[in-house]
Amino acid sequence: MEQWTDALLQGFQQTLIGARIADPMAIKRLETMLLNAQQYAYLNPFASCSFSRSIALSFALADDSPGFLLTIQGNWLDGLDFEYFRRRFRYWGDAVDHLQEFGLSKELRLPFQILLVENVHPSGNVNQVYP
Repeated sequence: MEQWTDALLQGFQQTLIGARIADPMAIKRLETMLLNAQQYAYLNPFASCSFSRSIALSFALADDSPGFLLTIQGNWLDGLDFEYFRRRFRYWGDAVDHLQEFGLSKELRLPFQILLVENVHPSGNVNQVYP
């Protein structure tokens, strides 16, 4: 699994480099990669985050089970803002923009830091776990 994730991350990195220098094939490939990453978990090498608390909460409470909600802070350039690239390259078709997704590569590490961890329950109960 780790090799698969590394290969996907490398593919994203190479495609982003090409898209930033206006390679039309890379720009088209990036559109497909962003959409596939949001539609198929096995094609998403990122720890998926959202700029929206309500979206993150819906994932934490999936299947009516308790979950954890982490509030993190870090440098925007050290992750992948899906909607930024959709706006930048004018991708419109089949977007999953409501997720307001931000991807972190492999693990949460500096410059990102955890500010708050909450244990959330479908009943509406929220327990602060950290700090």
